[in-house]
Amino acid sequence: MQWMMRVGFLVAAGMATLPGPSMAAEYPVSGRWTYEHQTENGPSCPGPTMEFAGGRRFDSGGSSVPDYRNLSVDQIDFSVYKVVDTIFTGQVQGQVSYTLRILDDDHIQMDLQPSRQVVTLERCK
Repeated sequence: MQWMMRVGFLVAAGMATLPGPSMAAEYPVSGRWTYEHQTENGPSCPGPTMEFAGGRRFDSGGSSVPDYRNLSVDQIDFSVYKVVDTIFTGQVQGQVSYTLRILDDDHIQMDLQPSRQVVTLERCK
């Protein structure tokens, strides 16, 4: 009986030290952003958009993956962040890394790695 209690205690203690489910980081920006330049009298958010919502990112109207889930956000500088997202399309699973730079309240820039393609986005009005 004592032996079973010891085993039970060790199992419970071991379970308590296991890491729990990891919490995704939240993006440093939120809301909908467009790839297109907006005009004063034009549509409020023309063309393809990208939406940041908590720990998820949604791309619409483009040819990229529509749903990203954030794994980590590390602040490099005052307005520069290293971001790692995970994707799963049913056929493809992987990770995407990029640098996100907040230019001002209405503009952000994404430096995609490893291609080093830079995408500038404007906040939807």
